[in-house]
Amino acid sequence: MVLAPQPPLEVTMMKNHQQILSDALDGVRRRHLALCVAEFPVIAIAAVAGAWLLQGLADYLLHLPWAARCGLLLVDFLVVGWLLRRRVFLPWSRRLDRRAAALLVERARPDFGSALISSVQLADAAPPEQRLLVEQMIADTAAKIGDADLARQVISAAPLKSRLLWMAVPLGLACLAFALSRPASDLLLRRLFLSQENFPARTRVLVTSGDLEITEGGTLSLKARAEGVVPATGTLVVSHPGKEPELIALAPAGDLFSRDLTNIREPFSYHFELNDGSSAEQQVKVRYLPALRDLVFTQAYPVYTGLPDQVLAPTALKLLEGSALRIAGQASEALKSGYIEWDNQQRFPFLPNIADPTRFEAAFPVPGTGLKFFTIHLEAVDGDRSADQPPYRVELVVDKPPAITLSKPAEENLTAVMNARLPLIFEAKDDFGLGSVTLVYRISRPLANGELHESEAGKFDLGGAGQTRFAGSFLWELGRITPPVATGSSITFWIEVQDNNGIAGPAVARTTTRTVKIVSEEEKRLELLQLLSAKSAELEQLYQQQRTLNQDTEASLR
Repeated sequence: MVLAPQPPLEVTMMKNHQQILSDALDGVRRRHLALCVAEFPVIAIAAVAGAWLLQGLADYLLHLPWAARCGLLLVDFLVVGWLLRRRVFLPWSRRLDRRAAALLVERARPDFGSALISSVQLADAAPPEQRLLVEQMIADTAAKIGDADLARQVISAAPLKSRLLWMAVPLGLACLAFALSRPASDLLLRRLFLSQENFPARTRVLVTSGDLEITEGGTLSLKARAEGVVPATGTLVVSHPGKEPELIALAPAGDLFSRDLTNIREPFSYHFELNDGSSAEQQVKVRYLPALRDLVFTQAYPVYTGLPDQVLAPTALKLLEGSALRIAGQASEALKSGYIEWDNQQRFPFLPNIADPTRFEAAFPVPGTGLKFFTIHLEAVDGDRSADQPPYRVELVVDKPPAITLSKPAEENLTAVMNARLPLIFEAKDDFGLGSVTLVYRISRPLANGELHESEAGKFDLGGAGQTRFAGSFLWELGRITPPVATGSSITFWIEVQDNNGIAGPAVARTTTRTVKIVSEEEKRLELLQLLSAKSAELEQLYQQQRTLNQDTEASLR
């Protein structure tokens, strides 16, 4: 077996001495890099802990918005990035080589002089004539290093330890604050990482009224209690769809905040804002009772009046006895039934229109008395009933009896010859039309003993039927009475009028009676002469009075 040639002993020893130098310097290099890099987490933890402590305090006091917290978190990342570059990337890129390590050792160990750096520089580049001298220097340097931990002697860990102590201050304060302020600190930490959660309010708002349902036009009371810090004032925020929220200032009664709202007509939502607390949004629904939207009142007059149907205003319901009031209307929702009520007593039910259940028609007869007002009541399909229906006032109109006046002859007792013509002038009227105007008479004829005996009666129509006012004149020819009226007889007559009331029955009116005594022509002449004589005496008396008055006037002028 052939053995490989062995290097000379001097060469082996030279390599061992160089290895000792290399291992020692590499250990210095590694420790230097390791201590530099180890400072990064220490400084970073201290900086982040202090920053988060201050940011959490600011967020707790100021309730920082999301954008501000996002900006601060970005700054935190930039600081950590800067520290990473300064404490990791730059030391790595600028890590020591063996020559720099040798210089670092020589500064820490002056006893090496310049032998260490010279050994590193000349180990591989010594000229041949100086080879033995360099080997001897390397051997001496390696012997001086020996088994010593050159890296620990040269690179001290004291700065890292002091930084660890410095880091403990902000980190300890941050941990202590976190532990003492829980559960608020949990929320602060989540908000540091941009959670959208809000801080629990110092004032908690408990709405005691809650969601409500109210009948249209009603009144409700909105109430809330404050727990924690009770403020001196509060705000009720009422929101209607499509409108700006209404802000209502509130003053507390103890810890209770309340407000009454009246005449509610539409749904809305509301919430209370007390100090920094705000309640959840509450809803108010409005239940709409059936209500009248449109009404038409029509009076159907009795047939005997001959008047057409008349539409009346709700504020001017003048109703004629015996007519019918028809009511046509529309409700705010589909109806099941309804009724009309007189003076809170008599009821007249009605049903809705089949084709359109929101519409209805009803009617009731108009009495002569006992009706002052009526109300209309509705019941919806869902069972809701109308409320607070206004009363409709009624003025009852009664068909008045007719009236008749006889202006000629004016005398109640008069005389006439057998064939005389007696002029009659009269006026009849009725509010809804005359039924008839009749001349009624009775004849009393003399008996053999001279006494008068009522022998016959008669009447005849003077016209005017259907008219509301009839001014008539009639020339009554007494000679046409059959049998003829003899001298000494008397005729009693009057004019009678009646209306055409088909409900309560015709009403009758009559003039005062007139009496005509039938006289002979001689008696009539004598009567006229006496009348003429009386008139002449009256004229003479007036003449004498006028003459006396003139004489007195002349005497006073003198």
